[in-house]
Amino acid sequence: MIKFAEIRRDFDESLLNRGYIFWLPMIRLKYKSGFRKHTYLFDSYIAPRLGKIDLYIILLRNPKDIEIKESNEVPVGEIKLNPITDGEAILRELHQFRIELSDKLSETYDKLSISDAKMALASMLWFVSPSDISDYDVEAQYYNMLMVATNLLDKIGIKKKFKIEVLEEDVVYYPILISDDKETVYEPALKLEKSESLTSILTLPEIKDLIFKEIL
Repeated sequence: MIKFAEIRRDFDESLLNRGYIFWLPMIRLKYKSGFRKHTYLFDSYIAPRLGKIDLYIILLRNPKDIEIKESNEVPVGEIKLNPITDGEAILRELHQFRIELSDKLSETYDKLSISDAKMALASMLWFVSPSDISDYDVEAQYYNMLMVATNLLDKIGIKKKFKIEVLEEDVVYYPILISDDKETVYEPALKLEKSESLTSILTLPEIKDLIFKEIL
């Protein structure tokens, strides 16, 4: 038996029939950070496949927002990806990422304007490439990005000085639907309208190549 996020009954069936669907393996991870327990769904394929730690944050989902069922097979489509990492590795990478962010924030504001620092940050955060940094205020932009990423990690219990302990984990297959024109992404187990975050990252060459050349 496998676990999967059930597609909403009121989701537009015509979109399912016309679009491209695949099932992303998510690790449902229950862990303890400090004195608090957290449970979230973490991508276990795209982020580790591309080596982009920030994608763990973008693809993070709360299992309370979906309905999880069990069956011998996923109900729609044939593409079910296999996880290529586990909960321990995900939390270890995120904790290290949080330490790196904290170290960057502790540096002076002036140091963020140094060319090498700009390049290092550009390669680390949100798919911004070094070639993109000349058209805007780098210092303010990256400082804000550091703050956003740090706050998001803090919210899910990934803090620099906290020991993180995995309590339980299992795999939940999560449906991702791409429209027939290959421009819009939906999360049919979560909501009816398009996914703004996933539609946005679909424009990135790394993501598009992975999905349309290797997955679909």
